[in-house]
Amino acid sequence: MAIEMTDSLKHRYSDLEDLGSADRYMDEILEIIHQIDLFDDLNEAEVRLVCQHMRCYGAPRNHIILQEGLAGDGLLLVLTGAAREIGQVAGEQAEIEVEVGTTLGATSFIDGKPHLTTCISSVPMDFAVLSREELNAILDEAPRLGNKLLLALLKIVSSHLRTASRHSLSSIA
Repeated sequence: MAIEMTDSLKHRYSDLEDLGSADRYMDEILEIIHQIDLFDDLNEAEVRLVCQHMRCYGAPRNHIILQEGLAGDGLLLVLTGAAREIGQVAGEQAEIEVEVGTTLGATSFIDGKPHLTTCISSVPMDFAVLSREELNAILDEAPRLGNKLLLALLKIVSSHLRTASRHSLSSIA
């Protein structure tokens, strides 16, 4: 199955190495599956199907992976390397290290609004991208799997919201 990425995703990652479909890297993905929250409730066959809908890219060190203020039309999954995510938390600049297995851009992926943070690769890294169109294709082809993915996304966004709320409350106290 050929993955059709939207023009905006093609343009967004045009300066990166296109590594092809994520299903080409199944052995590597299965080695780190315990680190991938997005795949927590999926069996191996379901992970394989999702990977058929994801495209992989390689980014050099210090490359901007996500840019605050730009639209989020792809959900990113860090496969190798690491990155720094920089943004405002409770009115103060904050930076966290993003590692293998982390999902990036989930909030913007869901609501279609611009990213709230910037993410920059700390070292060379590879990541997989799921476009909204490919998520819709999964929902059409395998509705149960699509629903599992949507629930996983809600868990991830809820976790981010809880973390941000804790930081806000601790800065008020």
